[in-house]
Amino acid sequence: KRTVLREALTLAAHGALHLLGHDDADPRARARMFRLQDALVAEVRA
Repeated sequence: KRTVLREALTLAAHGALHLLGHDDADPRARARMFRLQDALVAEVRA
């Protein structure tokens, strides 16, 4: 189940990765960015 908190953390992580120079323009880059995003959210929630 996706909670409001998890969505907010996901958006924050996604935005932070963009600010750090990551891009999600092509499928390979998108997959890498989403892995990093999920890892960041997991760390914050731990």
